[in-house]
Amino acid sequence: MKHLPLEIYSAIIEQLGKESAPLCSCALVCSSFRKFSQRQLFRVIRLNLLGRCSPAKKKILALHTSLVLSPQLASFVRKMHIELANEDMDDATAHSASAILYAVTSVERVTIFSCSMPQNGWYHLSKPATTALLHVLRLPSCRKLVLDNVEFPCAHLRSLTHLRHLEVASHLAISQDPAPNNVALALPTQLQFLETLTIEYGDEAQIAHILDVFEDASSSLSIRRLHGVEE
Repeated sequence: MKHLPLEIYSAIIEQLGKESAPLCSCALVCSSFRKFSQRQLFRVIRLNLLGRCSPAKKKILALHTSLVLSPQLASFVRKMHIELANEDMDDATAHSASAILYAVTSVERVTIFSCSMPQNGWYHLSKPATTALLHVLRLPSCRKLVLDNVEFPCAHLRSLTHLRHLEVASHLAISQDPAPNNVALALPTQLQFLETLTIEYGDEAQIAHILDVFEDASSSLSIRRLHGVEE
């Protein structure tokens, strides 16, 4: 098998798609299969920063261990889905989560979401976890950010100068308080680097406020409103 053209291994892995069990089996067959399988398996990773939730903790610790044993895996990550919660993680889990976030180098898209109230999640992150997450968002490769039911500080948004596409999904709570240390999208300044803004869901008041925020951001900003919201 080692003498087969590499294209053959690549084609087989592509056919498997996102089926993790067959991909893991392929990774054990031979070294040629391993790289193609790992590239597919680690292309998208999900971090559940759900405080002291046991299943989430185990997955974070296992992923951290994998990256320690095989550092090259971090370079395969292109998309990250990060779920926030309204409780703090224990120190060991927080350390592992931060280590994972610092390890990735080529992330192109990040989705941050919360299943609880929008004001929960981001503001429950520890300072080290916040710094590590911002490290990912500030990577030159990171061009798209999706905020789903979570508040995001405007001061941080303005610092993501490599970002080109912002998607506001679900019911993002928007504060009318323009204080720079308050919640997401409170100030319209210094957002000229954005090229597209996509708004999904939200009531008319929320959408109107978001559009007001971005009105002066860039004359070339392309704005899309989805799911039946009229222009």
